[in-house]
Amino acid sequence: MVRNKNLRTLLSIAFLLITTGCGAIEPGLPTAGEIDVRHLDTGQYPIEPIDTYKEYGHSYNNGAELAAMRLADNMATGLDIDPKLKFGTSAESIVPELDDPAIAVDTLSLILARDSAAAAIRNHMLYGFSSGSSDHEPDRTGKTLSAATMLTLVVMQFPSKESASRAATEIEQADFDAARETNRPITLDKYPEAHSHWQPGISSLGSFLAHGNYVVALFGKLPEGGAPELASFAEKAYDKQVPRLDKLEPVTPEDVVKSSPPDDGMVRRIINPDKSYSFYKDSLATFGLQGFLHFQSDRAAAEKLFATIHIDRFALSTAYLTISTNYDRTANTQAFAGKEIAKNVNGGAILYRSPDVASARDAWEKLLQQPDAQMQPRNLPDSKCAKLPEDGYYRQFSCAIRYRQYVAVVWGRQLDDAQQRASAQYALLANSQGM
Repeated sequence: MVRNKNLRTLLSIAFLLITTGCGAIEPGLPTAGEIDVRHLDTGQYPIEPIDTYKEYGHSYNNGAELAAMRLADNMATGLDIDPKLKFGTSAESIVPELDDPAIAVDTLSLILARDSAAAAIRNHMLYGFSSGSSDHEPDRTGKTLSAATMLTLVVMQFPSKESASRAATEIEQADFDAARETNRPITLDKYPEAHSHWQPGISSLGSFLAHGNYVVALFGKLPEGGAPELASFAEKAYDKQVPRLDKLEPVTPEDVVKSSPPDDGMVRRIINPDKSYSFYKDSLATFGLQGFLHFQSDRAAAEKLFATIHIDRFALSTAYLTISTNYDRTANTQAFAGKEIAKNVNGGAILYRSPDVASARDAWEKLLQQPDAQMQPRNLPDSKCAKLPEDGYYRQFSCAIRYRQYVAVVWGRQLDDAQQRASAQYALLANSQGM
């Protein structure tokens, strides 16, 4: 049991990638000491960088997702606020549908109370990101954990300081009114400008702080405690989050539309089965370590692992399912449940970049530490595969590959599918060197 749990922890964390060299190399042809990837069994999976056969389409949605990725890299996790908040319960980018306010409110209502969501949209919220944390492993059914300490942190950007300030006031008022009979105002000594309230008997708090063009919303729950304990909890969260926003330059709506894909080269190097060039936080995205940690179920274990293997960049391709729970009107704030951050059972990939080949080799060796030698993809060097511990209704197979300074982990429901994904990922990394 311990062996399987450790393997599951490693597999649910994340795995690597690197910088690319440029040269006049014909795609598919091997360089000295490398295999000819044209002989690999890659199935129907694409093995050329997406930007070689599809043009990126500038749009508000794409640009807002890119902005949300940058925001995630500048958001605190629960682990930063309190070491015991080591479990991730949710991670969501927030991109409103500008052409349809009703749909925009529906989308944001997954994170905020509906009337609070309407206030944010009314004040022209541009994009945001939400991250949930707990000191207990989340219940897969979404059941609230009454004994847990929980925190959901939401950051939204608005067009101006004035609109952010107005939004914070209106969002708080709407959230307060959702349970006006039982909510009570509360003042945070360190952040008196924050609009906050708590609910006696439930020991939960909602607080909204405008900081420049941003609004920070936090929802905290303690297993027990009153207003002083909740206020201290909120102040600790603001202490860790607010300074990070000073490092993140706000964008204009025009900036959002004009945004181009990241220049880290990660998106063009990760396997993309759907050949999609549209960004979304867990289906096609790239992050630094801070942003990537939001997607980890056990963030403490992930942070410890990555501290030892020196990964500096991450890319995701249809990797996680992270839908937040809906607003709970029996409480004064968001439902503190979270249905766990789970891998996409149909198959996905995570790509990691390390600063050098030696670091990539070290990372690869620490992944899938109990591979099945009989499962290694045919003719594919620096690869290994294993059957994942059965957990739930689905059987999955995972493979880890290494190419130069990159490491990738792929998975699928069938062994041959996982092997083809691994071979395609290796071929894509090799082909990206010359394109």
